[in-house]
Amino acid sequence: MHIAIAKMWIYQQVTADPVITAYVPPDRITDDVTQATAYPILQYTSVDPVPISRGIGGAILGADGLYLVKLILASKSNTPALPAYNQIKARLHNGFGQTSQGIVLSSQLEQEINYGELVSGVQYRHLGAIFRIYTQEMQ
Repeated sequence: MHIAIAKMWIYQQVTADPVITAYVPPDRITDDVTQATAYPILQYTSVDPVPISRGIGGAILGADGLYLVKLILASKSNTPALPAYNQIKARLHNGFGQTSQGIVLSSQLEQEINYGELVSGVQYRHLGAIFRIYTQEMQ
């Protein structure tokens, strides 16, 4: 459930930003890029197990996990993606909020990523960041 809370919150944050959605249409903002047919794409995914914090009696207090949020471009340069990337960082770093399933208590930028790869003769760029997101389920 905690992964679903964080992913829902990430989606809400990035789709609410006009700079991001002008660069990446909402139908290309996803946690599954296996069926990608057009670029750029904004992908968000959990990259580690989510540790659960327990209180007295085993009550679940909350969880934190690392989430990768990145832009994938079919391009040799990431320059066109920089405004959208800066908005992703601005919306998610030090962010918090609520979804229908729970609460995001905090989101902190942990690490930035920027790399390229060549696949079947096509140059792709990956530009993004890893965020530590703390969540709590609604009771």
